[in-house]
Amino acid sequence: MEFKDFGWNSFLFRIPQDARLVREGGNAKSGYIRLEAENYFLEVKWEEAQPGKVKSISEVVDGFVKKLEKDSKQKISIRGKRSTNIFKHDALFLSLKLDVEERIYFWYCEESLRIIIFRFAFKSMNTTSRTIMRQVLTSLKCHGEELNVWTVLESSFKVPPSFQLTERKMVVGR
Repeated sequence: MEFKDFGWNSFLFRIPQDARLVREGGNAKSGYIRLEAENYFLEVKWEEAQPGKVKSISEVVDGFVKKLEKDSKQKISIRGKRSTNIFKHDALFLSLKLDVEERIYFWYCEESLRIIIFRFAFKSMNTTSRTIMRQVLTSLKCHGEELNVWTVLESSFKVPPSFQLTERKMVVGR
């Protein structure tokens, strides 16, 4: 399986070649992206959180699960929950089984002042899905001092960190 760099809003990580950006919204302070391929999707959400006003990660997890239950109209059973580390940040990991196998990581980035949620969903957990998660998570940078990479369609470009997304418009196929 081959991977490529993907950058968006100060995030940089490696994704499988077949993954495509299918949805995005928000701005530098609060937003989401969704990448999909045939047997999985990866969703990234972020929300600004100023020091001293940051919800605990447990509160974020509880709110996330409640929203999932509301959206799916069923009680969510958490199969696994543990502490972990993502790009030098303390994080919380959840394993859920709905119609798909979900693995979700939650953390607060003190550098970018954001609460971040990385949500993986696979038709089934197997060697390929584990490879995808490992590659994404070990390559992940959620902040940095260097140029920010942006990936749109099959193109990438770099901008200084001071360039913050405020608005955009993407038109494909016109």
